[in-house]
Amino acid sequence: MKRLLIVFTVLCIAVVAAPLPAEVLDQVNIGSPAWELGHDLVGWGDVQYGTVHDPPGPYGDVDNCRGIDCPEALGDGDVWACVTLDFGSEDSEVPRSISLRHLEGQAVDAFDLYIYEVGDSPPGMLLFSYPGDVENTDLVWHMTTLEDVYASGPCVLHFISTGEHWSGWATYGQVYFDWIIVQGMACPVALTSWSAIKAMFY
Repeated sequence: MKRLLIVFTVLCIAVVAAPLPAEVLDQVNIGSPAWELGHDLVGWGDVQYGTVHDPPGPYGDVDNCRGIDCPEALGDGDVWACVTLDFGSEDSEVPRSISLRHLEGQAVDAFDLYIYEVGDSPPGMLLFSYPGDVENTDLVWHMTTLEDVYASGPCVLHFISTGEHWSGWATYGQVYFDWIIVQGMACPVALTSWSAIKAMFY
């Protein structure tokens, strides 16, 4: 079994005059059946829609999305979901980055993100914990980039909802995601522009 080493840093400091261009290794638009093909989604809720969709839905500035810890997903009490992405050549020593677009809504949208190689047992190695905002009452889509992820080949990203169920859980579920992108480069650039993301997917 090849070695999987995860190192997470909050900030990648550039040491050259200009950042190297990012190489997109894999990406999935969660909620788009065409994009989801080959990514082995397990445990996700039904496709939901936002204001970008025609007709619009209630999930904010997004076209489509799916949730984890939803009433219609898996069995009673299951709070996890996973998706498989390709982290590129096994021989590469270049660190990867994982970019997530996730919803901060009226629920406590807290989650843990684990990673493990295809064929291993879940949940794997803890990569990131998002605490959620207990005071938020709006629908805000956050873009989070995790840098210096040393992984290769097909890996499973395993999400676990960690927030207490809110009053609207039976109708809306708990934690929602729009897209996930894996990049490989010497100094990954955080995807902080929604226009840049739309250019990749639409």
